[in-house]
Amino acid sequence: MKILFVSDDFLPAVTGVGIHTQQLAKELVRQGHQVTVLTSAGLNFTMTSKTEYWFQVKIFRTRTIVVAAFPQALPLPFEISLFLKKEKPDLIHYHYLSILAAMTSRIAKKEKIPELMTYHFSPDVLTEPWFMRPFRNFVRYLALNFSNKMSTIISPSIGIKKYLEKNGHTSPVLHITNPIPFDLSHVDSSAKIKSPNFTVLYAGRLAIEKNVTFLLMGFKELLNSSPDAILWLAGAGPLEHQLKILCEELGIKNNVKFLGHLNHQELIHYYQNCDVFVLPSLLETLSLVAIEAMSLAKPLIVTDKIISAMELVEHEVNGYIVNSESTSELASRLSELATNPQLLKKMSEASLNHSKNFDLKIVMKKMLDTYQQVINQHD
Repeated sequence: MKILFVSDDFLPAVTGVGIHTQQLAKELVRQGHQVTVLTSAGLNFTMTSKTEYWFQVKIFRTRTIVVAAFPQALPLPFEISLFLKKEKPDLIHYHYLSILAAMTSRIAKKEKIPELMTYHFSPDVLTEPWFMRPFRNFVRYLALNFSNKMSTIISPSIGIKKYLEKNGHTSPVLHITNPIPFDLSHVDSSAKIKSPNFTVLYAGRLAIEKNVTFLLMGFKELLNSSPDAILWLAGAGPLEHQLKILCEELGIKNNVKFLGHLNHQELIHYYQNCDVFVLPSLLETLSLVAIEAMSLAKPLIVTDKIISAMELVEHEVNGYIVNSESTSELASRLSELATNPQLLKKMSEASLNHSKNFDLKIVMKKMLDTYQQVINQHD
């Protein structure tokens, strides 16, 4: 099968979508399929296009600008037309709603190539930068129009599936979860060197929709009962400087460590050595970092604003779902884990068990079956 991925984020990954598409591409190639990725140049402004290879995956990078610390591919129509005629994919799988996706889809329809998409991001996430918010309703319209032209919409979350079906999306919506984003057999258990201090980890962009301010304020309250606790913030983003200032104002800068952007292997080290993973987001589909933490036996604390919260967390079993406006509830739940080693151990084991729902083999079988079904329907 010749599969074309279209995603502004791929290699190096800026978001979880980039990590997800890398994983799918590598696994598809391992199973004998041909994979090409049409993408941006990453966080590099360029007006040229080029082809490169990565683990036998062919990557075609187009002209790119960077907006709000995110790459936006800006291809020329004739360039995409020539590319599709040359590659002749059996199927196109879109992973981002973008100019690149819209342009590719218009040409793909002329070439009669089967198409499907994964609904990784809602329009609310795409329009979170302040200068995009006035266009939110328009972007919602464009997203609806684009997705309704697809043969199938893949939803990583059951919650998103229900949302799409209730809000005008007429294409069939199929739930296929995101898999654990790495091979656990390659994780070095000897790298686990746990600090005696209770340690909280967050991994993700330092952006407004991630609600990191809420985490910092809840952590400050935790320090009243656990003054030696540590908070690790892994990631970068537009709010980094403001969050560092907030740490100084809250008097917690000595307990908070900004780790910056980490590669996957570096991040695994911090998963292994934390006690609990917190995802304070206000907008999230199905968090890969939460799945990663779960697969390494870490309890999760997520907010009730996350549409997939109940898919990630069985409340009071492998973690907690907390009110996104209650820093005191977050602090209380953190304190329970910090002061009760037996509870921490029990929830850690439950997280590891729950992570089996995100097994790569199960996900890939569903994905390949869907690909074949879309191709057969098109024929």
